[in-house]
Amino acid sequence: MALSGTSERKLALVIGINDYPDDSKLNYCINDATDMGNKLKSIKFDITTGTDCKKDEFNHLIEKFAERIQSNDLILFYFAGHGNQFEDKNYLLPAGYNYDHSTSERKYIKENSICAQYVLHKITAKRPQVTIFILDCCRFYVKMRSIKSHKGLAAIKGPPESLIIFSCGFDQGTVDETQNERNGIFTEHLLNHITMPDQDVETILQNVARDIKLKGFPLPWRASCLTEKVYLAAESLEGKSIYS
Repeated sequence: MALSGTSERKLALVIGINDYPDDSKLNYCINDATDMGNKLKSIKFDITTGTDCKKDEFNHLIEKFAERIQSNDLILFYFAGHGNQFEDKNYLLPAGYNYDHSTSERKYIKENSICAQYVLHKITAKRPQVTIFILDCCRFYVKMRSIKSHKGLAAIKGPPESLIIFSCGFDQGTVDETQNERNGIFTEHLLNHITMPDQDVETILQNVARDIKLKGFPLPWRASCLTEKVYLAAESLEGKSIYS
């Protein structure tokens, strides 16, 4: 883990998608991605942003982003949009994803979406120092009706020095709701805390979960394989493993 005073980079790939068929269109994901990018930029992240990406553009962003990763980097991936699970894999649905019943849902989702585990592998194969992987995508996609356990996402096994965050628990779904007329529930609360100075990322997520619980919404879930505390924004550097 990086020691204070070193010059490791902080890179983030932030993607938000609203553009789905009318009955599954979302309202706040582009705002979520835009606001997350701006927040991260304020604490010196180098941001790559994609909005309403179709599959080819989505894949291109992943490939180009992964090419930049170096061994001492802190990497953050954030996705807001529709997601689904099939055969213990999670799939991120790109803009325009529209199952048209011309083939099986199983074949369609594999050929026309982005596997979250694939994205995580592309990132961690470059051996960054830390990987933070955030999926705000448990919203119910109405056209996925026959695949069993379609509501919510499946667990992801994280590699060493990774932190994987879901906006709600496994096999749970969320709805496209807002309290501030701009952001989804999970991201609104994450935005409130993610730039807090001198708080490690695990404490930040505990505070996010506490605030969401008080509002009565589904709790986020996370799996941590971090071996040290990671500070995204620190004012007091002495004795801390940080990226700032």
